[in-house]
Amino acid sequence: MAAAPERHLAVPLDLAPGGGLRTCGPEQHLRDLVLQVLLTEPGERVNRPDFGCGVRRLVFAGGDEIQRATTRFLITQNLDRWLGDRLRVEQVDVRAEPGAEEALLVTVVYVVKQTGTRQSLAVATGGHGGSVTVAGGIGGTGGLVAAEAGP
Repeated sequence: MAAAPERHLAVPLDLAPGGGLRTCGPEQHLRDLVLQVLLTEPGERVNRPDFGCGVRRLVFAGGDEIQRATTRFLITQNLDRWLGDRLRVEQVDVRAEPGAEEALLVTVVYVVKQTGTRQSLAVATGGHGGSVTVAGGIGGTGGLVAAEAGP
C-alpha cells in the first residue's frame, strides 16, 4: 500500500474551494515559510518579537553597497536561524534597479536539505503602492510563478 503524499497546512491559513483548509506539498510549504521570514517585521509577532527580517522596510534604508551587504547578511542569518534545519542558503542577491530605487529585488537561492532540490525565490518590494511581488522556481530553472500582494 502506497503512503499518502505528505501535506501541510498552507501558509497563510486559507480555505480550499471545498470548504476545508488549504494544504500544500512540502516544497511549497517551505517556500511559504521562507516568505514568512522575509516579509514579517521584527516585533510583529507577539510571542516571537525577534522573528523576521522585514524586507518591506528595507526599501527605505538606502541602496548603497553597504546597505545591500547588510541586508544580505540579515536575510541569511534569519533564514539560517529559523529554517536552518530544513534548508541551506546558497545565495542572497539584493538590488535596486537604476532609476527605480524605490523598489528592491531580493533573490534567495536555497537547497532543501531533505531532498537536495535547489530552489529560488524572488521578492520585489516597494514601487507602486508598496506592493510585494513574489516569484519562485524549482531546480534553478524557469517556470516562475508570480503572485502579488498589497501593503
